[in-house]
Amino acid sequence: MTELTQFVRDALAQGSKREDVQEALRSAGWPDDEIQDALSRFADLEFPVPVPRRRHSVSAKEALGYLVTFFALWVSAISLGNLLSAFIETAFPDPAYDSRYYNYDYAMESVRWFIASLVVAFPLYLILTIRNLRAISRDPALRESPVRKWLISLTLFAAACVALTTLIVVVANGLGGDMGIRFVLKCLVVLAISGGVFGFYISELRRGEAK
Repeated sequence: MTELTQFVRDALAQGSKREDVQEALRSAGWPDDEIQDALSRFADLEFPVPVPRRRHSVSAKEALGYLVTFFALWVSAISLGNLLSAFIETAFPDPAYDSRYYNYDYAMESVRWFIASLVVAFPLYLILTIRNLRAISRDPALRESPVRKWLISLTLFAAACVALTTLIVVVANGLGGDMGIRFVLKCLVVLAISGGVFGFYISELRRGEAK
């Protein structure tokens, strides 16, 4: 038990209110996140002594489940983006560009792999995500899984980087006068996918903090 946790336990055992404990620690220079973490270790119950709250521990099975879930998400997002980009290139041909760089056979082979990846990965992601959310609804402590939090944070970081890079490319091409319909639609696809992923998981983090 850390010094901070021991102090919180002793203070609560003596009948101090959580607000008073928090204010005392804040006055002593402790950061709010560490204070909240220490307070969250004890349930807010009427009992003669502080009741420790159950802390979630990560099993190998749970870690594997989250790793597979987020890998399926990344594969799905990349495959969907590339597949939609291929459709955009087909729907809005650019003779000057396609005659030099576009290979029809290679493009069709790529589309086949993108479709196969999406057909396999996206249903797997949906099944695992629904199962995880149902498990969390039954046991909210699962939201505190370090593996889940780290993977969500990495996914948010990746989505933000993709969106930011796309916006930089849009501005650069706009300043250069190169804003063709194909380019604009591809950028919208990337922003829509990255924005959707970012929005879903940032709401999950906020929901967990609220809980």
